[in-house]
Amino acid sequence: MDQPLTAQAIKCALCQNWKEAIRLNLELLRQNEENIEALNRLAYAYLKTGNLPSSKSTYKKVLKINKYNPIAIKNLKWLSNLTKHDIHQDPSVSPTPTIFLEEPGKTKIVILIDPAAARVLCNIASAQKVYLVLKKHRIEVRDGQDVYIGALPDDLSHRLTRFINTGNTYEAYIKNVERNNVSVFIREMKRGKKFGHLPSFSVYNNLTSRTNSFSSDREDPEVPKGDETETAET
Repeated sequence: MDQPLTAQAIKCALCQNWKEAIRLNLELLRQNEENIEALNRLAYAYLKTGNLPSSKSTYKKVLKINKYNPIAIKNLKWLSNLTKHDIHQDPSVSPTPTIFLEEPGKTKIVILIDPAAARVLCNIASAQKVYLVLKKHRIEVRDGQDVYIGALPDDLSHRLTRFINTGNTYEAYIKNVERNNVSVFIREMKRGKKFGHLPSFSVYNNLTSRTNSFSSDREDPEVPKGDETETAET
C-alpha cells in the first residue's frame, strides 16, 4: 500500500476536498483494484459530491470483494434514503492536529441521543464545529446553520446546563458519524467563578453511553440543583 498517497487521501477527506480525494483514491485503485479501504473512501467522496450512482456502484464493488464489509453494507442502506438534493458541504471543518487532544476533566467524547435523520447526518463530517444549544430540559447539538444533529444524554445535559448558566463555556466538534450514531468531542474552554473548582467531566471515564446504561457524569453533590439562572430556550 502507498502510505503517503493514502495519508493524502485521508487528509483530503477531512478537509472536504472531495475532488482531490476522488483523484487520489482512483490512483490508489490503479495500483490495487481490490483496495477495499480506497474503494470505501472513493464511494464516500462520490456521495459527498452528489454522485450517488457512482457511490452506490463503488460500494457494490466492495461487496463483491467482501460481502460482509460493514462500511459498504451500512452506507448502501444509507444511500437508499438519499437524493442528490440532500447533499451539501459544510465549511466549518477544522482538521487541526490537536482538535481531539484529551485533557482529564476538561474534555469528553459523547455519543448523542435522538440523532437526526440520515439525510442530515450525511452532511456532517469529522472535525466539523458544532454548537451546544440549551433547551428547557436538555442540550441539543446543532450545526452552523442551526440544523439539529442530536442531543446530549439527560444526565450530562443537566450537569452542563448548570455549568453554562454560571459562566462555563464549551466548544464541540463532530468526532464520528455513522448512519444512526453520532459522537461529539466537547472541550471546556472557560470556567465560571462559581464552580471554578469543579471539573466539567469525570476524570475516570471519557465516554457516555448512547443508551445511558452508564455515565460517569452523574450529579455532583457540590453542584446545586436549583439556584442557577434559567437561560435555556423553550
